[in-house]
Amino acid sequence: MSPPRECKSLIQAFYFDEMDGIKKFRPGAILQFLLSPRYQAVVLLRWQRIFYLRRESCHKRIMKMNVCFFVNNFIMSVIARINFSWNGGIDVSPLAQIGRYLFLGSPMGVTFGGYCVTGEHLEIHQGVNIGARRGKYPTIGNNVFIGSAAHVLGDVNIGDNSIIGAMSLVINDVEPNTVVAGIPAKKIRSITDSDRCALSVRRVEEVPPRYS
Repeated sequence: MSPPRECKSLIQAFYFDEMDGIKKFRPGAILQFLLSPRYQAVVLLRWQRIFYLRRESCHKRIMKMNVCFFVNNFIMSVIARINFSWNGGIDVSPLAQIGRYLFLGSPMGVTFGGYCVTGEHLEIHQGVNIGARRGKYPTIGNNVFIGSAAHVLGDVNIGDNSIIGAMSLVINDVEPNTVVAGIPAKKIRSITDSDRCALSVRRVEEVPPRYS
């Protein structure tokens, strides 16, 4: 995404709960948001991407060796180190194109390799590795759930509304609306209406009483 879209994603991260799909622009909810490692990780990786794009914009100018380039590169590196140390070792490449409404169940050990592309409403949990295989990176669709310790590697396409089971190794394409699991991951069954409802309920719930 471009810097303006990344900034918009930051604002949406505060206004849109990336797990429950609820508007929580209230003091108690905002405090919980700011203190939660999963949201801190999302906000920091967005800022890292913003400064990377600004650095690339500076790099394309006539004077490549300029202050703008080095300042943005330094800030980007500092943000990456802070995110890694504060939030359980999450490692996100600034080259990764991450869609809106990313939810990290736990940022511990999560890895986004360079040039991977993800869609909107991606939900992943601890230990997930989205990385390279033979120099190629995955493309992940919208509304995808990836369980703990799963690995998605190489030039694979993950279809929309898919579920990848925990500790799976995905090295082949995944069709839309399917559940896969295993090493290597294989199709278990198709997504049912109950599965789809469970995955989307977080986006339609109202504000819980504790936020009122």
